[in-house]
Amino acid sequence: MYAVVGARIHTAGPKGILEDAAIIVQYGKIVDVTPGRSVPVGCEVIDATGKEIVPGFIDAHSHAGMESEGLTVLDANESTDPVNPHLWALDAFNPVEKGLARCVAGGVTTIGLLPGSPMSFGGLVEQIGVVEGMGSAIKTVTKNGQPQILRERAGLKMALGEHPKRFFRESKKAPATRMNIMAMIREVLEKGRNGQVEPKFRNVAGLLKREFPARIHVHRVQDILAALRLQEEYKFDMVLEHVTEGYMVADILKDRGVPCVVGPVPMTRRGSELQNLTLSNAVILAQRGVKVAITCDHPTFPAWYLPYHAGMLVREGMGYDQALKAITIIPAEILGVSDRVGSLEPGKDADFVVFQGDPLEITSRIEAVVSDGRVVAGKLDCMSAAAGGTESWEGRRVC
Repeated sequence: MYAVVGARIHTAGPKGILEDAAIIVQYGKIVDVTPGRSVPVGCEVIDATGKEIVPGFIDAHSHAGMESEGLTVLDANESTDPVNPHLWALDAFNPVEKGLARCVAGGVTTIGLLPGSPMSFGGLVEQIGVVEGMGSAIKTVTKNGQPQILRERAGLKMALGEHPKRFFRESKKAPATRMNIMAMIREVLEKGRNGQVEPKFRNVAGLLKREFPARIHVHRVQDILAALRLQEEYKFDMVLEHVTEGYMVADILKDRGVPCVVGPVPMTRRGSELQNLTLSNAVILAQRGVKVAITCDHPTFPAWYLPYHAGMLVREGMGYDQALKAITIIPAEILGVSDRVGSLEPGKDADFVVFQGDPLEITSRIEAVVSDGRVVAGKLDCMSAAAGGTESWEGRRVC
């Protein structure tokens, strides 16, 4: 058992922010987060006076680990067919991709790994299907070369709008219109609710049983409203991705209780779907009562930029605590893994980040990243309460 004491701890949970507090860890789990420096007898103590601690960051919409950390993610999307509900993002996951290590070093400990959207900034056409496959919630720290899966079926990815329409039209395949995109999705949903479901559509059957949500890529109001019509028609759970014009229909999204994964926040108005982009989108949605997480859409922006994107939202008017929750507990809830990660509470995984300063300030240095109780990036200085000695904590896990 060990305790990190003396820090300002942002729990992202019911206890809020605790000053001069302690987080106590055993067997990779959080035992307690408490004000003051009192710790159990025999507990090894790490002095973090003047530091700030936050939960490990979570990006609910990521392609990290899918082939390359550059501007293309070649294995992220099956471009030969627009309808692929039977595919799994996990099957394209590369556990030694260098971008994953950089995610860890940047404090991103959990991602929603989704198929779709390989892109190049040299061209405007993104390869993205209509029904792209199943995403999973995983830790960014692998174990024995395998992903640590928190939720295997975290959402069936779909896409509306210009990207699938334009890509397949230029490939001289259907769909070439929004009408055909919607028709294709309806056909898939009908096959998923038949009594005898063939293997390709078993994930669709699970969606219609509300075992997991649809994760639907949308930008424009017309596509947001189309997604809402599909949901009303087929009664599935849904999360909207990107939602660039969501602020225009914020009250409708609130009334329907649809969570939104917004971002990347500082995108340029590249292409027709982003012409109404505003940095205040996520702020307005949150103020109207919509559950909002933000995404870097790695590798569009590297996932380790998450706290800086959250800081931009604070500048635009979002409350500090709300912005921090948009990259911690809210994406955990959207991914269905908030019982394990997303806030610093007893019984949850000991995933946290120790900062030298304000976690949402771009100049603040990360001192250490801890995943499942183990230091996986940076280091901590250990001061044993029993022996009074000091040593370096790097890659250690104490039981």
